[in-house]
Amino acid sequence: MFDSDLLRNFLHIIDHGGFTAAAKSTYATQSTVSAKLARLEAQAGHRLMARNRRGVIALTREGREIESLARETLRLHALARRRLDEQPLSGTVKLGMSDDIASAGNYPRVLAEFRREQPAVQLEVIVGAGPALQRDLEQGEIDHLLCKVSGELPAGAVELWREDLCWFGRLDASTSDADALELVTFTPPCAYRTRAISVLTQQGMRWRGVYVTPSLNGVLAAVEAGLGISLLPKSLASDAMTRIPPGRLPAAGRIAFAVLSRSDIADRANTVFRAMLEQLLPPAVQ
Repeated sequence: MFDSDLLRNFLHIIDHGGFTAAAKSTYATQSTVSAKLARLEAQAGHRLMARNRRGVIALTREGREIESLARETLRLHALARRRLDEQPLSGTVKLGMSDDIASAGNYPRVLAEFRREQPAVQLEVIVGAGPALQRDLEQGEIDHLLCKVSGELPAGAVELWREDLCWFGRLDASTSDADALELVTFTPPCAYRTRAISVLTQQGMRWRGVYVTPSLNGVLAAVEAGLGISLLPKSLASDAMTRIPPGRLPAAGRIAFAVLSRSDIADRANTVFRAMLEQLLPPAVQ
């Protein structure tokens, strides 16, 4: 059985006319779209797409067969989901997410809407540290996890969007390479903190931690007060924070946000809830 996420990615490439457009439509990177196609081709055991000298994409014979299979498979999935959605849900759904994700976007409103639509479902939300929540997911203490991923997506994860990481704070014009940069970070382990230290170290730049906090509000307050600089996604920055212009500090790339679920989930309440999470849009960037 082919992974429905890989089939959906395959159709995005076809319907949008290429990898770049498909990536934009799904808030993913072109490398992610290409990697998913490679995984689908590995599952199929055949090459599914080919490019000519002008870069035009054409389906192979096997690709055309997979396209038909993908459209029918996803149509049946959607039909089954609509029929399930017509019936009231019941049971328990447990969601975990870190403080920064919980504070960005409209997740409280989305979760409140789910509760209003499914009053018989007991929804429990736990906001905590990412590694601890990951252990909770592995041990079956929670059903789903909204998380950030710095490297390759773990098995079973579905990427929701990616964001640029930017430096924020006050960087004095007189700051020289010999000065140690003063960092404001989340409590480790933290993907933002790890990426910040990594890119500074690679460039031979000195740094020291001056403010470490487990909460997003703590990071924002410290940066706004001028206690130090911080590396964050654009969507987390407040109006009172100053973005350090590109080029003053090393570029830090992008970071992915994804949803992970317990592998043994089969009940309707969690299946419908997972589908809702996969449709979450990225938070508005100021």
